[in-house]
Amino acid sequence: SSTGTISGTPTASGTSNFTVRVTDSQGTPDTDTQALSIVINPPADLVITTTSLPAGTQGAAYSQTVVATGGITPYGWSVLSGSLPAGLSLGSSNGTISGTPTGTGTSNFTVRVTDSQGTPDTDDQALSITINVASTYEFTASDSEASTTSTAYQTKATLTFTPGGVDDWVIFGFAEYKGSSASYSTLVRVQVDAADQAVITVEPKDTTDYQSFATVKVANLTAASHTVTIQYASENAAATAYVRNARVVAVKKASLVMAANAADSTVALTTTLTNYVTTSFTPATAGDYLLIASAEASANTAYSTQVQAKLGSTVLDDSLVESKDNTDYGTFLSASVVNCPASAQSLTVTAAKETGSTATHNIRRARAVAIRLSGSRFTGYQSAAADSVSTTTSTAFQNKATKSWSVTTAGNWLLMSSFRVSINNATYSNEARVQVDDTTTSAQPLRECQDTTDYMNSASVDVRNLTVASHFVDIDYRSENAAATAGIQYAHIVAIPLSGGGGVADLVITTTSVPNGQIGVAYSQTVVATGGTTPYSWTTVGGSLPAGLTLGSSTGTISGTPTTAGTSNFTVRVTDSQGTPDTDDQALSIVIAAGIPDLVI
Repeated sequence: SSTGTISGTPTASGTSNFTVRVTDSQGTPDTDTQALSIVINPPADLVITTTSLPAGTQGAAYSQTVVATGGITPYGWSVLSGSLPAGLSLGSSNGTISGTPTGTGTSNFTVRVTDSQGTPDTDDQALSITINVASTYEFTASDSEASTTSTAYQTKATLTFTPGGVDDWVIFGFAEYKGSSASYSTLVRVQVDAADQAVITVEPKDTTDYQSFATVKVANLTAASHTVTIQYASENAAATAYVRNARVVAVKKASLVMAANAADSTVALTTTLTNYVTTSFTPATAGDYLLIASAEASANTAYSTQVQAKLGSTVLDDSLVESKDNTDYGTFLSASVVNCPASAQSLTVTAAKETGSTATHNIRRARAVAIRLSGSRFTGYQSAAADSVSTTTSTAFQNKATKSWSVTTAGNWLLMSSFRVSINNATYSNEARVQVDDTTTSAQPLRECQDTTDYMNSASVDVRNLTVASHFVDIDYRSENAAATAGIQYAHIVAIPLSGGGGVADLVITTTSVPNGQIGVAYSQTVVATGGTTPYSWTTVGGSLPAGLTLGSSTGTISGTPTTAGTSNFTVRVTDSQGTPDTDDQALSIVIAAGIPDLVI
């Protein structure tokens, strides 16, 4: 009344005609009138503009907003028909679908948005979300040769992934490296989420040599994005550092029976072989285990460092290395498949410095991992071992170990090998190689020794897609010159199916919801699972079924005649028939409606 401003929020559309009068403040006030009109246009049509939603991953947080335009805000949101994936919900005021999916499969549903007009407008949109099974492994490779003179770390390989929930992951890092100068070291490291998990510094004996960098780390990872990198650098800008065959493999524990332990701090060695890390485990039944041991060790230019992998008192692997520089740290990685009885077992990393050395020899990041293979999802695994010493003066490759097998389902295989090489002449190198089907070279280390009694560390970690056919992996070696004798021992080959290959897929309940029922009306609905090894068995592990219904223990069928109305929330569990059974759980609910009332006049 004092400003002449027309303001507010129109609540209806149409034309309004009116006359305004202004009055001044004279003793005898003057006035004036004016006829006016305002047309209030109707709001734009309310439309949901989101037409599709991205897929999610079981166990990984999901958040996606359905967007609408037009109408009058604020909006209200609801699910008109169908159902969201189990574990997700729709925000009624913001249209955000969020939560953590607990099942897998595709859910179809229709969302409705309602605006705030006096007579509300609505719009509906049919949508679907596919929830994928969480991955049980991740892999990346950068096999081409790269080089740098930078003293700052350069990234060679990067693996970024988001686990479908909190779990332990076995992370392997592998690369081959060399340096252009015998006066400066090449540095290689593995980082998990920017934290060092393996670091080596090695000055080459020969600038043509390619040495092995190999490590294992068990990390507990959350359902968030994680990054594993392999990086390298030169100790001095006057030297060039080279790296090739850089690979990262991450394997999810999930239902695997696994024991692991680590002693990452730096410890000075004595001349007595001592256990620096021990992983203890007791198999429920006798079976094959993959036993992995790794460490970083320093030596001396005149005295060697010995590192062993042992199961109890049995030596599984043994290396002896004298270093080119007293500050050098190299890696030791051993992979063995051993049949373990149903009794207490201990896997250890043992080390000592050579008798007579008064120098400081260290060990750090000593790790031991035992993974049960028998009855696991790795059905179809393969292994071979040739531990005894073999020698040759031939400059043509000689075979040391071979593993052949038939792949029944195409898929990715984890191929690991570890072996120790020697040369009796410090002027020449021992060259070894790991090949798949004689066509693909996974690793080709070339080592000139600091001491002719050394058995130097060599390894390979790779993932290869193998077709349905017969395949083989072999370890070969040769001498650079016939005047020198090359040796090899503890040659181990391990092949594990990660996907396909006759391996067992993870057991997953794919049913994420079941229909409702009614008192007095027969009910039958089967909960479905995939993967694992049949036959399955079914139980409820939480809550209870509606009165009158039961779960078939061998079929997964919920059946019977409901006797009581209401909502029943429960969790079903499926267990497969592997030697070490896999399980999966799924939360479900059934609403039982009251019966139809009697007809009464």
